[in-house]
Amino acid sequence: MAATRMVASVAERAVASQGLTGPSPRQSSQRASVAGARSASLSFSRSCGLTQSSRALLPVAREAGQRRTAGGAVRVVAQELRTEQKVNITLGPYTNKAIKATAPRPKVSQEAVDKALKAKLDKTHEFERTNFTGSGAKLGHTVKINFEGKYADGPQAGQLVKGTKAAGYELHLAARDDEPWKTFVEQIVKQGMGQEESKTFVLTFPADYKAKALAGVKAQFTVTVKEIGIKKEIEKDPRPVDLQRAEIEQQLAAVEERKSNDVLDAQIKAALMASSDADVEKVAASVTWAKFGERSLQDFKWNVVQEEVSRLEGIPFDQVPAFLRSQADVTYTD
Repeated sequence: MAATRMVASVAERAVASQGLTGPSPRQSSQRASVAGARSASLSFSRSCGLTQSSRALLPVAREAGQRRTAGGAVRVVAQELRTEQKVNITLGPYTNKAIKATAPRPKVSQEAVDKALKAKLDKTHEFERTNFTGSGAKLGHTVKINFEGKYADGPQAGQLVKGTKAAGYELHLAARDDEPWKTFVEQIVKQGMGQEESKTFVLTFPADYKAKALAGVKAQFTVTVKEIGIKKEIEKDPRPVDLQRAEIEQQLAAVEERKSNDVLDAQIKAALMASSDADVEKVAASVTWAKFGERSLQDFKWNVVQEEVSRLEGIPFDQVPAFLRSQADVTYTD
């Protein structure tokens, strides 16, 4: 399957994923005058002749200028300069079970459904982020924190204390007597820690702490406040429990299917990339305003491959992964 492909849209996807697209023509005249002809445009649509021609239009520069409207306002006028490039591509086999892949069979246990349903029914409040708190976190707030504890002394000093590391933990800031949370609240509130602020402090777990391995342990904790907010009461779902359970089961099944598909997609991509040839290096070298690393070149090639499958099979680009899965020789494991 050899072909010469247009790469306007695939170049857009590959380069944009690396953050290399140029400024919008709607930006201010001041920025336009600074950027000048160095700024690049990748405003092509996928309908840019992809099924009508074998040549690609790759934007390489933009000339920016200014035009004053009747009302006196300045607006930026941009003109794109384009050059034509070709990508020669030969696809490897991908139909009639040519590609083999293995993935876990997507399944949801009734225990998982029961657990998710209970969590939903028991939930009375949800976290609502506060973007500005003035003096930082204070009593009454709820914070999402990352933290980890390390031994503060002894032969294991500086090593992580097992069971004392978490990310995104929700802590309601209220007066309390139980350690370690008493010290956590005091330290966070003491100086009104702000979002993305970190603090290190030492505390000692009580001798009768419920987790025996931590009882009496002196630990140095580093805490980072990721978000500050409030607990907002939520309305209960008025629908019958059976209906809610069925919905949760569908949601969990969709999650498991996506996980399984991700495993399949990675294997199919690796196989088709290895068996297909596309001279993307030549085209990438001509795009002088962007630096392509190995990863971005691979992304570029994969997009070219998918564009060619889309063209040959007469399907939309976003349906290519599902089509490739349908053609693969898939083995599911339990």
